[in-house]
Amino acid sequence: MIFNNFKIRHLNRLLLKLSNPKLRIGKFLILKLDSTSVFLTHSNEIYNNVNIEIEPNGCLFLRKGAWIGNNVAINVNNIIVGKYSGIHDSGTIIGNVYIGDYVMIAKNVFISSGKHHYDIHPSMPIKMQDSIYEQRHGAFCENIAIHDDVWIGVNCVIMPGVTVGKGAIIGSNSVVLKDIAPYTVVAGNPAKCIKQRYDFTPKKIILASTYLDYPYFYSGFNIEKEPLVFLDSTDILLALNKFSVCLKLEQEKYIALEIRALEDNLELVYKNQVQSIDRTFQTLVFDIQNKNKNLFEFQTSNFTNLSYFEIFEIKKAWLY
Repeated sequence: MIFNNFKIRHLNRLLLKLSNPKLRIGKFLILKLDSTSVFLTHSNEIYNNVNIEIEPNGCLFLRKGAWIGNNVAINVNNIIVGKYSGIHDSGTIIGNVYIGDYVMIAKNVFISSGKHHYDIHPSMPIKMQDSIYEQRHGAFCENIAIHDDVWIGVNCVIMPGVTVGKGAIIGSNSVVLKDIAPYTVVAGNPAKCIKQRYDFTPKKIILASTYLDYPYFYSGFNIEKEPLVFLDSTDILLALNKFSVCLKLEQEKYIALEIRALEDNLELVYKNQVQSIDRTFQTLVFDIQNKNKNLFEFQTSNFTNLSYFEIFEIKKAWLY
């Protein structure tokens, strides 16, 4: 259901402001919420003429420092915007989209996990083919993931099902049809690799005490430091209740983490393996089930998309 009533729009705005006193809201914010929708923010900024429509049971989750620029349109199933990430003016985001931390999205970028169908029965009008698909399969949606530290230039289009790897750069006016590898610079229509921003070569072991290993603490880690002290060593990294590491997998059978919890009664899950974790540093070992993939994903047993927060400290990860 979409509410167009003036009073309901402003009631949603008032409730949003009261529940998030640090939120800065510009003029003419339009919120269209179903009664079962969820809208969460944490010390964010939403500028002028922003139109946000949240579908039933959908969620727009803005993490710390995330912001939305002027004239942005967002139609949400589930959209997560990471820490200090920004959606610049006149952007459009539709569907199921994950945006990591420190992501820069320039003006007039279009990102959508949905599309129209023209090849089910090519002689039929496209809108009729859309209806046929929806009757058979439900609404079309191929999730989009944009990982940490990505820069998307002005006037870009990100197509359904695309994963943009950590640290990638997408040149202005590009149309992204396929996945982009980490730390790759792409441009064009369709977008193609121009060069590598960084030699992203996974290792067997990564250490929180080595900043050169930070790219391989792939997602879900807090590297929130002042720029001038970024290169200073630290013994640990804070990890969220969902995180991933990238390691060079060859013939190894096990992945190990030196890690501790910041709360009691937690369980860490990798694939279908569950292990208890307490407040003291310990080594957790899991059987590898990645089938020659280098990305290893972990989460707490009670994880939901509505609850991203720092809950672990990690010193290293390695394979053997």
